[in-house]
Amino acid sequence: AFESLNELLAYVDKELRRFDAGNVVITLAQIPKVAGDQDLSHFSQNAAWLDLQDRAHKAVGRLEPRGLSMLAYALARIRGWRDEPLIKDVLEASLKRIEDFGPTDTAKLAWVLAKLQIKDKARELWTALSKEAARKICSSGRFIDISMTAWAFAKVGLAERVLFGQLATAALTCTDLPPHTIANLVWAFAKSGNHNPPLFDMLAGRAIENFREFD
Repeated sequence: AFESLNELLAYVDKELRRFDAGNVVITLAQIPKVAGDQDLSHFSQNAAWLDLQDRAHKAVGRLEPRGLSMLAYALARIRGWRDEPLIKDVLEASLKRIEDFGPTDTAKLAWVLAKLQIKDKARELWTALSKEAARKICSSGRFIDISMTAWAFAKVGLAERVLFGQLATAALTCTDLPPHTIANLVWAFAKSGNHNPPLFDMLAGRAIENFREFD
C-alpha cells in the first residue's frame, strides 16, 4: 500500500506504460484513499498525474460496468480536482451500459451524480438509474445499496414516491444495518418528505439497540 500521494505518483511515473485499462482505474481509485482530506489541486500539473489522466480518458471505452463505476466513484472522491470531460465520458458510457450494472455499481453511480451535483445535465441517466434501482437494488437485500440510493435521489430532489416506497419495503427486510446507513436513510426519507412510519419505527428501534456504535 502507498503511504503518500507522492509515492503513488512516483510508481505511476515508473510503471504507467505497462498499465491496462483496469490498472488505470485501480490506481485512480487509490488516490482518494491515500490522500484522505488533502486538497489535490496543486498536483494537477504533475507530469505523472497528467499522464494518468490522459490514460483514463483513453480507457473509458474499454471498461466494463464495474470499471466504469469504480472510475466514477474515484473521480467523485478526489478533493480539489475535477476533470469535466472525463466525468462526462464516464457518465455517457455508463448510460449505454446501465442495464449491465449490478446493484452496488448502480447505487454508487447514483451517489456519484449526487456528490458531484450533476442533475439537469444527466436527466436521462437519473431516469435509467431509477428504473435499475427499482429492478435491482430493491431486491438485492443490501442495506448499504438501499441507503446510498435513497441518499442520492433525495440529495438532488428526485425522490419520487414510488421508488422510495420500494426502497422502504426492501429496507424493512434487511438485517445488517450499519449506523451510517441508518442515518443516511432517515435523512433521505425526511429530506424528501417520503414519510414511512413502519420504516421509521424499524430504524429507530435499530438505532436504539446499537446507539453505542454511532459517532
